[in-house]
Amino acid sequence: MANIIFTNDIITVADANITVQSTATGFAKANVFNYGTLKRRWRMDALTKSDSNPVMYFDMSAAKTLTAIVLCDVNFDKVVIRGHASSLTTNWAASTFSSGVTAITVSRDAQTGRYDVYIPLTAFDYEWLAILVPDAAGAVGSYTTKWEIGDVILLDSGNPFSKNMAMGYSRGAERAYAELKLTSGHVERDSLGDMQWSGTLTFGVRTTTEEADLTTLNNLDISETLVYYENAGDTSKVYVCLRDDHYKGTYLANGIVTGNSIKLTERV
Repeated sequence: MANIIFTNDIITVADANITVQSTATGFAKANVFNYGTLKRRWRMDALTKSDSNPVMYFDMSAAKTLTAIVLCDVNFDKVVIRGHASSLTTNWAASTFSSGVTAITVSRDAQTGRYDVYIPLTAFDYEWLAILVPDAAGAVGSYTTKWEIGDVILLDSGNPFSKNMAMGYSRGAERAYAELKLTSGHVERDSLGDMQWSGTLTFGVRTTTEEADLTTLNNLDISETLVYYENAGDTSKVYVCLRDDHYKGTYLANGIVTGNSIKLTERV
């Protein structure tokens, strides 16, 4: 298992710099950068696949050395990412950067039931980035009539921790509900919203040098969106979340500390 990744170093793109093939009424393209409301998503007005024509592409105003892109709550099972110094409009087959000859698989997160993917971008340094749903893709999830993307997260940086979290990591998802209990014992219950992931990460014994991972995390604004990736081989295990706890380290001996647990809650 590789070490976990945290980052809030996210690049967003203005609506005017987002180009799409089409947009269904009520599902604006800029919704992909609304991280506080996952289901306020973008929906294309078709289910067209192409190895060269992207469903969506971005002008980031200048060349960016992105380390990764995260796609959350999509309804396609394959994707290709391309990059170039200029816009290639509807044909990106000759782009300088491609995520690979083989399309990247988008997997279903067992906890939330949504299709998410963390895609590392090696040596990406381009102004323009395109998302393609290739010919090999299939529609997945509960809605399969037109392509959808919940979130697009462009990561400017994001390095693995120097020491991983300790044993005892717990994670899962739940759906909020409202309940009416009658004196007869009858219960009426209504579900509210979507499945929401949360996780509690335990940080055990580490050196004060390794503690820098946690103090850096703690210094990030607790009100800001945070991307957390388990980095354990399953690329669907990536979450757009808020940190609910602060870090505190307890000295055990000279140069040795033990950390507390930190809870994360997904933004849906």
